Amino acid sequence: ARDTTGRVHGGSTMDSDDPSPSLPSSSNGASASHVFLPHHSQKRWKHIQPLLRLVESGFVKDASNLQQLLVENATFSVSRSSRFKPKFSALPDMLDQLSEKMSQIFFEDVLPFMGKVAGELPILFPEPFPLLRAGVHGRVTLSKRQAACLIANGFFCTIPRQHESLNLPNLNFFQFFSGRNPEQSQKAKFTCILNYFNQISNDLPDLQLCFIRNVLQRPPSSDHWLNQTMPLIPILFRTDGTIEDDGRGMLQADFANEYVGGGVLSHGAVQEEIRFVINTELCASMLFTERMEDNEAVVMIGCEQYSAYKGYGSSLSFNGIVNDDTPIDARGRKDIQITAFDAVKYGSRDKLSQFKVDQMLREVNKAYVAFCGDPDEREDIEKQTFCSGNALPSLRAVATGNWGCGVFNGDPELKSMIQWIAATCARRQMVYFSFGEKRIVRLPTVAATLTGLGVTVAELWAALLEYSESLFAEQMDVDYRNDSDESSATSLFDFLLSRFTQDLVASGDLSQTY
Repeated sequence: ARDTTGRVHGGSTMDSDDPSPSLPSSSNGASASHVFLPHHSQKRWKHIQPLLRLVESGFVKDASNLQQLLVENATFSVSRSSRFKPKFSALPDMLDQLSEKMSQIFFEDVLPFMGKVAGELPILFPEPFPLLRAGVHGRVTLSKRQAACLIANGFFCTIPRQHESLNLPNLNFFQFFSGRNPEQSQKAKFTCILNYFNQISNDLPDLQLCFIRNVLQRPPSSDHWLNQTMPLIPILFRTDGTIEDDGRGMLQADFANEYVGGGVLSHGAVQEEIRFVINTELCASMLFTERMEDNEAVVMIGCEQYSAYKGYGSSLSFNGIVNDDTPIDARGRKDIQITAFDAVKYGSRDKLSQFKVDQMLREVNKAYVAFCGDPDEREDIEKQTFCSGNALPSLRAVATGNWGCGVFNGDPELKSMIQWIAATCARRQMVYFSFGEKRIVRLPTVAATLTGLGVTVAELWAALLEYSESLFAEQMDVDYRNDSDESSATSLFDFLLSRFTQDLVASGDLSQTY
């Protein structure tokens, strides 16, 4: 990797305090601070390199050959004590779905390219590069070819186990190819990944990708938010469109799992997993990004879109090639900024607990660190503003939506208000994509009312605290606002409208705020 140090939020770097990569403590030679790759073990690479050369030569001509090769590689990537013995049973079915022409292109052109780029590890990574460790500001900058090399090695399941102390996702495609009769969504993700390699085999520009771990070293307290006197920045509400298509030029939200990528290489097919297969270079981050803590987010810059899609979840399908014409920024990266941040998951019987103060505080801090975005861009703008003598401008808008409001059972009214506070404090306008969520249709009314009244961050946070207190004072049932049980509780939006417009309600004139 060309750049493994970087300033984040306060000028912290990843150099002098990092343990040396030459001092591994794991039994297989893995380091607790740097990525362990196949060529770092001479014995392992002596076995794997000839197999990759066979792939590059065009020797692998059908699903059976490829399946045998993956099984062979897996013997070096799975712990001998593990009961998990991958058989890659889904691979033949995934390949069978390809048209005769696509299958021919895959085995004659794409697969040999994948073997070639995977085998370039010693050239592309002559030195170990740092992990993005939990609790540490840091960045990893890769070339597009380096990212392709890492993802190809994940496809071929050559990546060794990392140090046992690390909490990392797994970039190997073990689970992706597990089981039989893969679902439509799995086949769609597979096609997206093959399309990525097909496109870059013809054109792989010398551009950079940057992965930044942002950390709030001292997460703000509730009192901090009560002292933020800036007025709320108006919201732009979208009932149509998508974050990736209609959020061009914005900081784009990835509703992430605490392990970046979530179930992209297993059986997930919702917002994050879809984003990782259509912007396939995002998958490289899974190799070196530890599980996110409550005060952390990961910003990924330059990972372009290669595939279009239709559907969602089980209905996901590949919908053609995308030629991403996003302009290149001053640092040699596609101007695509994606911020990954994970919400708290609630069970169906404890949804009310998300309104507790500590839970709301966790979420607003998480959203804030996510919306801080690229620290270099923020620093550049602040320097320009200082030199010109003007007031601090807003940064690029943040494109977001129903964060944590699906299977994580988040309340969309609460999550929208929390994100609004975070976006305002990060000096960004929030562009909210509703994705047809009926529970959020009144957001434009609430936002217009509060901004029309000049409500500040502190006042909105205070109102959320009041709402929390009122809910728990009433000792509401844990099935609060369950879809099958209409609750008598006042919704958050109703509470806020009442709380901030009571004087206007008394006068009978609401026209100025609606």
